[in-house]
Amino acid sequence: MGLFNPKLIDQRSVRIRFLQGLLWSAVMLPIAYWVFEFSFPKTAILAGAFLYMSFSGFLIDCWKLRHPDFSRESERNLRLVAAAAGVSALILLICLS
Repeated sequence: MGLFNPKLIDQRSVRIRFLQGLLWSAVMLPIAYWVFEFSFPKTAILAGAFLYMSFSGFLIDCWKLRHPDFSRESERNLRLVAAAAGVSALILLICLS
């Protein structure tokens, strides 16, 4: 199993991928806090977006594990839709705050 992109083989690998996403988010939040000039509301919005992206990836991984016949292209499109929705909401919330 790779460190940066673990293979999806069982429920344990799904949890590892989810925790890895949360870990990367936790590493990036202090940097985001500094970039947003110590603005707590904007950093909290970004933390929510990180949580959304990790959780949507977890759900898609669980779906892929239960449906192995799901094509790679369909999975990629589903991840793209989830990411586009998250990024759009993130931009809107940061602009409004």
